Amino acid sequence: MPLRFLSPLLLSCAVATANSGKAEADWISASATVEPGQSLHTAIRLKHDVGWKSYWINPGEAGIPTRVEWKLPPGWKHSGLKFPVPTRFSSSGLSGFGYHEPAKMAELAAAQGNKASHFLMDTDGSAGKAYDAKVTPHMFIIAADGKLAYDGAIDSKATTAAEDVATADKLFVNALEAVLAGKEVAAAKNKPYGCGVKY
Repeated sequence: MPLRFLSPLLLSCAVATANSGKAEADWISASATVEPGQSLHTAIRLKHDVGWKSYWINPGEAGIPTRVEWKLPPGWKHSGLKFPVPTRFSSSGLSGFGYHEPAKMAELAAAQGNKASHFLMDTDGSAGKAYDAKVTPHMFIIAADGKLAYDGAIDSKATTAAEDVATADKLFVNALEAVLAGKEVAAAKNKPYGCGVKY
C-alpha cells in the first residue's frame, strides 16, 4: 500500500495521520519544527484494521513489501527507511514476514504456547546490533551475572525440515540447561543459521 506524506505537515505538528480505510498511518516526528539545513528523525507507525497486516521489505512468499512514496518540497531529501525485525508467519500455507501490533505480541505468543516472561521489541535494531545478530533465529543466553553465555544457532542442522529437529544436536537447549545448572557451556560460540537480519 503506497503511503503519501507531505512534509509541511511536519512543521505544524509532531504527529500527522492518514487513513486508507484498512490501516491508519501516523507519521511521528522527533520535533514539531526543524531548522533549515538540519536533519529530522521521523517514524511511520501503521495501525491496521482487524484482519489486516503489512509486510516487511522482503515479504516472503505472500504479500507485497511495504512502500512509502515520498513527495517532498524542493531542497528536501530523505535517507530511506529502516525496518524493525519482522515476525515470520504462515498465510494459506505460504510463509511471509510482517508485523503485529506490539501490544498483541505477548497475547499471540501465549496462544502459540510460548512461555517467555519478557519480550523485547527492538524496533530500531539497537539490541540486535549490540549483540551482532546476523540471522533470525540467532540465539543468545545472558547469564545471571550479565555476561553473554551463548551466541549461536538454535540447533546443529541448518534446515527448515521438521523431521530434522529430532536428530539435531540441541545446541541452545543444552547451553541453557548448562547455564541454569551453573556449568560451563559447550560450543558457547557457533555459527547461527536462518534468514539474514537487515538493519
